[in-house]
Amino acid sequence: MQKIATTQKKTPMSPAPTEAMDPRIRRTRQLLQDALEKLLSQKDFENISVQDVAQVAALNRATFYDHYPDKSALLECLVATRFRQLLEERNIRFDGCEGAVRTMAIGVCAYLAEMPRPKVASQSGSGQHLETAIVAVMRGMILEGMKSHPGPQRI
Repeated sequence: MQKIATTQKKTPMSPAPTEAMDPRIRRTRQLLQDALEKLLSQKDFENISVQDVAQVAALNRATFYDHYPDKSALLECLVATRFRQLLEERNIRFDGCEGAVRTMAIGVCAYLAEMPRPKVASQSGSGQHLETAIVAVMRGMILEGMKSHPGPQRI
């Protein structure tokens, strides 16, 4: 009997809120994000290992790697998830150009002010992950807003 190899695409970043995700995957990723957030309140990102995250989440390291390629990807996902939650809680969205950029900038500032500590953004490299995640969420918001508010057609 011949086995057919199948490949499964790993998606380390959280899907957009409209995408469906298996509840078991969502639960596991939530456990990993919560574990990282807890560890960030205790020590610097650079001093946190994948083993630390897995241990706090009560999961195996292999399970961690089934969901994220490394701890930086988990950090980006955590930031993106928490940032989206803050934007939803404050009803911030791109709904046309007038005032939207200011509103979105306020959302970024509010998130950064509430971000888990200690010194996540001040460390070499981890600030880049925060920026990457925030920019990705903002880009998605702008693209989604542009779809629902098309401008004048140009010739």
